[in-house]
Amino acid sequence: MRIVLDSNILIRAFAKSQGLANELLLAILAGDHTLILSNEMLFELARVLRYPRLAAVHGQNEEAIYIFTGWLRDAAEVIALNPLTAAPITRICASAA
Repeated sequence: MRIVLDSNILIRAFAKSQGLANELLLAILAGDHTLILSNEMLFELARVLRYPRLAAVHGQNEEAIYIFTGWLRDAAEVIALNPLTAAPITRICASAA
């Protein structure tokens, strides 16, 4: 099965090595599953992990972020996104109901 994890789950997996997010990530990678990521997702992950608030709370440095994102890149199938593909976005208005 091919699985995409939200960046919030990946951030939690990075921050708490004993947490459920980390267990989920390791189970996906250890099983018959393929983690799907894109370069854009990895960039977003690294950017968010550098937020001062997260760095202060989790005490992770630049090297740890680099190692984690590199490990994810090696462990996952990194796909290229098509910049011409547009996802339809539907606005939900209270007056439309």
